[in-house]
Amino acid sequence: NLNADRTITVVNWNGGGNENPATLVMRFAGEQQPEVSFILPYAFLGVEPTEIIGVSFGQYNGTDWNGWNCPDMAGYNGSAFVAPEITMDYIRIGADNKPFENSYNYEKDKLDLSGHQIHFGQMADSFYSKVVSRDDTGVTFEFVTLGDFGMRKGAEEMVFLYVDTGEPRDNGWEQVDGLFKISSDGTVYYRNAAWYEALDSDKTGETVTITRVNGITRFTYKVLYSKIGIEKDEVFGVAMREGTRNVNTDGDRNDKLIDPWYDCYFEENTHVDAAWCSMYIRVKADGVLVVASSNGAVTE
Repeated sequence: NLNADRTITVVNWNGGGNENPATLVMRFAGEQQPEVSFILPYAFLGVEPTEIIGVSFGQYNGTDWNGWNCPDMAGYNGSAFVAPEITMDYIRIGADNKPFENSYNYEKDKLDLSGHQIHFGQMADSFYSKVVSRDDTGVTFEFVTLGDFGMRKGAEEMVFLYVDTGEPRDNGWEQVDGLFKISSDGTVYYRNAAWYEALDSDKTGETVTITRVNGITRFTYKVLYSKIGIEKDEVFGVAMREGTRNVNTDGDRNDKLIDPWYDCYFEENTHVDAAWCSMYIRVKADGVLVVASSNGAVTE
């Protein structure tokens, strides 16, 4: 925050890095129409000089927020308003110090999202998932985001992967059969029939490798049939949420809650609420994802 009294304050959502404003420099040129120069060291951001970064700007008067409108360089969704909470729309700054639109970022880094049918939140971070493969032992999901998938308000970001199995019913499955949690530090949790409660005692011992390169974060996770108790050719259901581990105001962590969270969507428009098993995305025997009015209607 570049304040009117010429001080700098920092809100660090990552929970790490250099949070000392004294290391940052702000200079004014002129009093009536001041030009502000703001130097942000690479070390503060925790990036290398050649890395691509994304930026959004705005001003806050204590009551209202006015975001940055950049009509000549609209974001991914085509809007001139570059909202801070939608990282997909951030203007990218390349190693050559030139800004470019995020759609160019896709081309520059060959980020292909054509097969990623699952999208976390229509207005949240650009977070997607898809089935990479289904083999004799399990189903491998890939996750990719233009967010950092790190820390938010002092808590780890997490992917919540819910699974449902069993006999086909008109209204889908009766209850959640299991919950995987993948933390931004790579830790994996799993508990049968869990809704929120996958605790430290439920760590699987696995560590997911998360890569963060030029503002693009990727990782994969394989759901084993032996873990969720199904055969290799069985249809099962999945729902996902992306959010943060809840941290109470006194600093205690509550693993039973997610705050905040974003439900997932199938093919952008079909809302999949993890609380409603009948909505779950079906994973067919060949790994194809579909949505259906019931678990039995897997071809819809």
